[in-house]
Amino acid sequence: MVDFEARQKLAEIIRQYLNEELTAFQFDDLLQQFYENSDSTVQGVSKHLWHLYDDCDDHFVVADKPTWDYVQRLLLLLDSGFQTDVCCIRQWSARQLVSVFLLLCCIGIAYQVGIGWHLIPLFIPFGILSIIVSQLGSSQNRTDPFEKYTTPFRSIAELELAYRSARDFRKSRYPKHLNHRKIRSEVMSGIYLFKFYLLWVLFPVIPLLLQCLPSTECKARVRPASLPTQ
Repeated sequence: MVDFEARQKLAEIIRQYLNEELTAFQFDDLLQQFYENSDSTVQGVSKHLWHLYDDCDDHFVVADKPTWDYVQRLLLLLDSGFQTDVCCIRQWSARQLVSVFLLLCCIGIAYQVGIGWHLIPLFIPFGILSIIVSQLGSSQNRTDPFEKYTTPFRSIAELELAYRSARDFRKSRYPKHLNHRKIRSEVMSGIYLFKFYLLWVLFPVIPLLLQCLPSTECKARVRPASLPTQ
């Protein structure tokens, strides 16, 4: 189902944010109405935009040129009438087995010495190992060198077809003043990152529990709305 009214409304909100007419908090509030829309493309685009802003510090748009171009392609997707089909696969791997082993070790130590603050230094090695496990296999090799220039479309040909479908679409040029804009300083970003990993190392049980669950890989396929799903 293609909800053209919702697509136009979402596209207008995105453009307002890109034009610095909305702050991040205002943008976040306006996006929530699209999360459960019957149009899967509206749903997908609204949720992908979460990566475009920070929900801790209010700010105007912050984006490098690749991010800006990606958002322009999302706008093209909304204007073109193309539909998005999402297929999610739950996968088990050696990482889950390692995480289960580490979690059982933590439980065994807690059973032997009792629950208390004295567990923190005993759990530190498991927190470090949990971080290492989270990084295993995290890098993905691109099979298509043009993928970063076409996503969410699968090819340049598909991108061209979308441009022909959305005749009134005009890509907005990247504002040069955004090139040096940041949400927070490098020092503050480093402090946030340090606190995050410190908590992970000191309290690894919850991260390990989450790592025991199967990973979910979702792949989106964009197609003209008139074509049937294969």
